[in-house]
Amino acid sequence: MPQVTNTDIQELKDLIQGLDRKMENGFSNADRKMELSFSDLKGEIKTVNARLTNLESNTKAIADLAEKVGELKNWKQIAIVLFTGIVTGTIGWFVRGGLFN
Repeated sequence: MPQVTNTDIQELKDLIQGLDRKMENGFSNADRKMELSFSDLKGEIKTVNARLTNLESNTKAIADLAEKVGELKNWKQIAIVLFTGIVTGTIGWFVRGGLFN
């Protein structure tokens, strides 16, 4: 069995320390990339949240508008019925001779 010298041991230590530094650098780079990705993701989540909030408020406004249009439609129908009734009544009154008797 060959004998191990101090030089061989030192080379192994240097090699191990070099690998250790490379691993630390690789992990720190991966951590940085993950942090950047998460910050981008947080920004996108905020954007989506803002869009959903906007959509929610628009949906409420559409429901209110639909209700108002429905109310106007009812008033239009009432006005048409009243107008038709008045015109028909007036024509009937003239036909029966109400004005010329």
